[in-house]
Amino acid sequence: MDQLSQSLNNLELNPVFTLCDSELSFSSAIAFLQSVPSLVIDCEGLNLGVDGGSLSVISIRSQNETFVFDIPSLTCPLDPLFDILMNPGILKILFDGRMDFCALYYRYGIPLTGVIDLQLADIKSRFIRQESLEEHNKRLRRCFSFKQVFDPRNAHKYEPIHVLQGLGACLIEHKCTTTAPKKQGESRHPLSISPPHLLHLLLPSRS
Repeated sequence: MDQLSQSLNNLELNPVFTLCDSELSFSSAIAFLQSVPSLVIDCEGLNLGVDGGSLSVISIRSQNETFVFDIPSLTCPLDPLFDILMNPGILKILFDGRMDFCALYYRYGIPLTGVIDLQLADIKSRFIRQESLEEHNKRLRRCFSFKQVFDPRNAHKYEPIHVLQGLGACLIEHKCTTTAPKKQGESRHPLSISPPHLLHLLLPSRS
């Protein structure tokens, strides 16, 4: 765990983004995003995705540009943004997008389409990398007792169970780095750190 914490501390982040909180900034962002092939999306809010919760921010990154949509501040119609999110021709990349999907669907009736969830891509990559049973059981031990995992009477019950892991752990495990070296005195935005190896694994499955 100490090694994981140290590795996370070394991740390069970039706080530079464009805040979209007016009709002008919103329209400018939409004009840019309508023509891009893929988006990295992250939603934030109070009790996001659950009954009574609220969506506050939609962050979208594409082609080295990051846009942060301040939903409560925007008074203009959000339909152009929702049209982009529903466009099956634009790839949407998320990490653990369950609550993001729920927030958009149950609050606004917007079904995300053309989605790749990198947390699930991480699971698929374990099969492609032919992860050993020993490593699989090691992951299970994070959630279950030694007896549950290794008792011959119970072990078979846990073989189909796959443990999800966080974004930081995925970045480290797949040796993913930022897309370009940072300039002196500049860090990178979290949305600029996407696991390209995981994305590559799932791209063929979209057809």
